[in-house]
Amino acid sequence: FSLPLALAAGSLVASLFVAGLGLGRDRGRSDRLGRVALAATLPPLVIFAMSQPRGFFYSPRPEPRYLMAFAPFVYLLWAVGLMAAWRWRRWGGILTLALGLGPMLLALAPAYDERVPEDDFRSLACTLGTYVAPDDLVLLHTDSDWPVFVYHHDGPWTGVPNDVAWDAASAAGFLSHLLPGQETVWLVLTPDALRADPGVALLSRLEEWCEENACHTQEWRFGERRLMRFAREAGLPVPSLAPAKNGTGTDVAGAWWPYRRGRSGSDWIAYLWLPRPGEYPGLELLSERGLVATAEPSPEPGEGELVRVAYRFVLPEPGRYQVRIQGGAPLTRLEVSPAVVEPPPATMGPVRTVAAEFDHAIRLEGYALDAGAHPAGAEMCITLTWKARAGVDEPYTVFVHLLGDVYNADTGNFIWGQHDGQPAGGSRPTTSWRPGAAVEDTHCFIVDAGAPAGTYAIEVGLYDPVTGERLPVTGGGEGDRIIVDSVAVSAPE
Repeated sequence: FSLPLALAAGSLVASLFVAGLGLGRDRGRSDRLGRVALAATLPPLVIFAMSQPRGFFYSPRPEPRYLMAFAPFVYLLWAVGLMAAWRWRRWGGILTLALGLGPMLLALAPAYDERVPEDDFRSLACTLGTYVAPDDLVLLHTDSDWPVFVYHHDGPWTGVPNDVAWDAASAAGFLSHLLPGQETVWLVLTPDALRADPGVALLSRLEEWCEENACHTQEWRFGERRLMRFAREAGLPVPSLAPAKNGTGTDVAGAWWPYRRGRSGSDWIAYLWLPRPGEYPGLELLSERGLVATAEPSPEPGEGELVRVAYRFVLPEPGRYQVRIQGGAPLTRLEVSPAVVEPPPATMGPVRTVAAEFDHAIRLEGYALDAGAHPAGAEMCITLTWKARAGVDEPYTVFVHLLGDVYNADTGNFIWGQHDGQPAGGSRPTTSWRPGAAVEDTHCFIVDAGAPAGTYAIEVGLYDPVTGERLPVTGGGEGDRIIVDSVAVSAPE
């Protein structure tokens, strides 16, 4: 990728140089293009200067997206240079254009290689589009994810500010202006809600409001996101066909799915709109060799002549598949790409046995620590080996904490290093674990540079990424975490 980038940059510089030669010959056009050149160069230079490390000033790391607003001015100058080169020598203009656009086109392939969409808010927005009524209140908690949310959700919504440390008082004050006279409230909980509202104060206030008004609560889970409905009426609005595709059979009013390309091990969900009442068929996933998996129907609550029925697959090994209604017509084709698995560090120590169990369902079989010393400020890695006793319905997050005996004033606890994340960098969510199959899961983190030399414990566990609730240890220990080992942390090198 560096060679195409260098060629494109060389073409840009050459075009600007040629444009500069032309500016000196035409005083009037020189003034106009001079202002364009100033707009193209000065703001990026200011951003770069402001991002330099300074102890007394907030200086975020510069990113390419900061320069997008100034790209049109650069492209204008580039075009002027190309035109000047074309008028001077036609072959020079063609060569300059080829050196610029050619590498850019070549760089697109590796930029998009193996990229697949994620079901971030697609299925959640489909649920809102199916059941939400015009007068319902939709709350996005928190509003840090609003750009992606509004991309999929077309209706009105209210954001819960992400820069507030929510507690009972602030939650009550925020909702006091929204709840009076409201019949139905939808709450979208994102992973960031757990950071801003660790005590789930906003959810607790809505539950209190629901109890005060004798209303009903329903919940849908979409990976790490959660959708809750608080309504004074038990029934849902009549399902809408707005998010549905054309029907694929005489008994199917509509069908919807989030994408047709996914990664092995990830969840894939589809919906059918079917007449009520009736017998709801399953969905089949087929490869060239035949049937691979079957998804059972899961009818969702609602009223009216139609019911929305959900189906969920865990995508199998890479390949091309067909999704078909059981005993009926095909729905769509799926292309499954390999899961992206980050290799563990090359210098790992021996595997040691743990045999701890969480929630009677997930076993931590063993672990391996990276070999060598662990000075403060350096990276530490641990590879965990998991096994599931049965199918897991939720995508739990793994946490690895480095615990010391000395209080860490910066974090407000005894943690001096940590990593929380989906297993295997997100490529092996717990919902994809097959019973009895081993899952290798590597977590790396930086030991706090201020960690005093001494012995530290490594604790491991799992928690629900939406609620923050940890899974209890039901075998090989007690509480909600396992201390797998202790390591010696030395002074910084």
